[in-house]
Amino acid sequence: MTIQTVPPAIAVIGATISGITTATDPPPAAIETAQLPCLYTFTGEATYEWNGDHGYETRLYRVQVAVIPRTQATPETRETRCRPLIVAVRDALASSPQIGEVLRVMGARVIGDSGPAILPEFEMKYVGFEVRLEVKSIVARRYDADE
Repeated sequence: MTIQTVPPAIAVIGATISGITTATDPPPAAIETAQLPCLYTFTGEATYEWNGDHGYETRLYRVQVAVIPRTQATPETRETRCRPLIVAVRDALASSPQIGEVLRVMGARVIGDSGPAILPEFEMKYVGFEVRLEVKSIVARRYDADE
């Protein structure tokens, strides 16, 4: 199931990005300042197309990076710290359309980012950004025994 394998593969890609200190899956319960910038993934919505015994799932993954504590996020600091990381995360994900060759992934594409923002998780204590990644994969259709 790609819903189980894609987020850890995103963390592996994230760990290779210059400037990312921590890349983890699942998202951490809490973030310490020493872990920043910290990359983690939230599973988003999906659509399905069925064709016989298999289907295609197109799922959104929200790859977030907490960059600095909100209390330190002056406009200048926010922009100078987030801009290069947005580009680095975007480029790393865009250059891995199979998400590190995850089984059943047909393709992935970066569809946008949030720009620098206060992240709603972790009690809104961090400024960072979110890159939205759309992943298309093959899923098996299972039938009940009486079908």
